[in-house]
Amino acid sequence: MKSRLLITAAFAAALTLAGCGAGATYPSFSETDYRIEGNAANPDGGMRPIVIYRDGPKMRLETTTSAGAPAVIVFDRAAGNAYVLDAVALTAVAAPADAPAPPEAPWAALGAENAERVGDCTIAGEDGNEWRAEDQPEGNVACITGDGIVLRIREGEQVIFEATSVQRGAQDANLFGVPAGYQVVDPQAVLAEVGETMDQMDSVTPDSAPTTTTTTAPPATTPRQPAPTQPTTPAPTQPKQ
Repeated sequence: MKSRLLITAAFAAALTLAGCGAGATYPSFSETDYRIEGNAANPDGGMRPIVIYRDGPKMRLETTTSAGAPAVIVFDRAAGNAYVLDAVALTAVAAPADAPAPPEAPWAALGAENAERVGDCTIAGEDGNEWRAEDQPEGNVACITGDGIVLRIREGEQVIFEATSVQRGAQDANLFGVPAGYQVVDPQAVLAEVGETMDQMDSVTPDSAPTTTTTTAPPATTPRQPAPTQPTTPAPTQPKQ
């Protein structure tokens, strides 16, 4: 009888833990296909729209810059490449280090061994678990579905990113990678080329510039004219006394 009670109590405890998600598994971030619409925080405190497409390790992020210009970045995690697409210049520039990153990036880097679950969450009709870094109790908290979709990131009470809609399923393959007809540009190579050109320009100094001898014609001489003679008026004579 006692053993039966212990089994019943253990089963009830297991149900309780399962209900609060204590046994949640930290998600993987590159195995789901989806499209997310949402908003991300600007450095000035405002929010900007953001759309994320995912096809396994491939991702496309559409947003705007701080100046309001459209920005499209494509990521290929498997190949380790990221490019900023310019639809006007038809160029794909290797993304700089400060380019907008996928919302999941810090959480994928964190890893299960360093993450701590802090609660349940439901965003845009999707259920998830809230995670934070185990050694940062005051750090950012992310709501993430079990299959790795980041639904919200908050810093304290401030929302940094939040999804407004989630559509699961395969995405158009043309959304990912560098489009046909685009020129791939390496910004480091461009900077190196500019630096070489500047060095060449700096090497042309006045000392090395060719000198030109200029012969100046002597000024035309004009015969010197005599100074005009002023008429003299004889001084008046005084009468003799």
